[in-house]
Amino acid sequence: MIEDLSFVHIIMATYHIRRCAWFFTALVVMGLCYILNLVEHINTEFTFRDRRMVKQMIKQSNSSSFMLKKEMSNTVLSCNKAAVYLPGYIPEDRDEELIVYSELGKCGSGTLVSIITSACRLTKRYTTRYFWPIPDLEPSDERHKYIKTHILSQRKPFIFMGHLRFVDFTEFGYKQPIYIDWIRDPVERLISLYNYERRETNVTNGLIKEEMERPLDECIQIWINETGCRDAADLPTCLRSRAHKGCTSKGIEPVYSQAYSGRPYNKSKEVLINMAKSNIERYYIFIGLNEHYTESVKGLEKILRFQDKLSAIYKTVLRVNVGKKKSRPSNSSIKLLKTLLADDYVIYEFIRQRLYIHLKCLGIFKDTIMTMKTIFYLCLALAMSVEMVSSEISKRQDDLCTREECRNGQYCNNDVDCPDDNTCKHEQNYAPYCACFYCRPGLI
Repeated sequence: MIEDLSFVHIIMATYHIRRCAWFFTALVVMGLCYILNLVEHINTEFTFRDRRMVKQMIKQSNSSSFMLKKEMSNTVLSCNKAAVYLPGYIPEDRDEELIVYSELGKCGSGTLVSIITSACRLTKRYTTRYFWPIPDLEPSDERHKYIKTHILSQRKPFIFMGHLRFVDFTEFGYKQPIYIDWIRDPVERLISLYNYERRETNVTNGLIKEEMERPLDECIQIWINETGCRDAADLPTCLRSRAHKGCTSKGIEPVYSQAYSGRPYNKSKEVLINMAKSNIERYYIFIGLNEHYTESVKGLEKILRFQDKLSAIYKTVLRVNVGKKKSRPSNSSIKLLKTLLADDYVIYEFIRQRLYIHLKCLGIFKDTIMTMKTIFYLCLALAMSVEMVSSEISKRQDDLCTREECRNGQYCNNDVDCPDDNTCKHEQNYAPYCACFYCRPGLI
């Protein structure tokens, strides 16, 4: 009966798991050491998995640029703790009172716009405005007209926010602004965009009801069939060479190289990628990752000197522009999409590598490592406490008799034999070496 169980029973039950304590503790310590090692090294360079993935992406995209492969394999950044920016960034001759958030869509941008807007209203440090829609800005005369009438005309210090491709302000004789942005895993961004365009409240998508309810997997299959690439030996190459005919409102093509190069997708992809990486390195003071949203917000607030305001607002703000339909494509479709978006993955991995170094420079990842070390020492102290208690139980167990001894009445108090149901008649009495509770079934 449960009510018959005493504290001694609980102590003895604890003893039976003593032998597992150090094994469990060892597993915990090994796991924490692995996490600490992973966090420590992921901030300094690409992991082996990352290098292998990028190389595979480039190989699958049939890239002929050997120099691009070599550059992605050998890129290692140093940490410049003396400044808030990374090596390669050009701080000279910049308009520090003008910040341009070029806002790649479906990268957590709606939430970040809400955070920045709230922070500006609270601190009064910047004025800000969100612009939508933004025209194509081609040719260069259109770019010049737009930045003059929509950006430079604002009261400074000013944060511009909108879906704007990179614009070189020096091309028109102006100082370069401070660029910031947010980015996301390319396939995850595409899935999010697909679901967002099919929201019931989205009246600008131009899709009929049948298309609104169609999953991405089905759209990809329609695309493959209508382009005649079903039996192609190299499906990704075939799809790239033909006009998009799928049911999605937009084609599936890389967008990161266009956004950061500032040029349309009619040039060599190697040229666009190199231009994009050069602009990111020289002109973007910070680019956060949707996959590390909290850490990226902390980094941005340090650079823009918002103190802890962005982090505090992020804890209270609702996620903006999140689609309700969360259907994901199959693994085979995701594999195809990764190949088609290989150029985007080159840019994404380049930015991700830089972000890890940047967060380490800003002391963001250091806090995470200290937290892990604290957990490690707490677990170690807990393990030592368990061992001390187990040792004391072990000493007491040596003085207790076995079940057979109890059954035979060898040491039972007043020479009372244990009955057939293995319970003691006088449980208030304890023999010098054999406790009556030991006669109860299931305890030993």
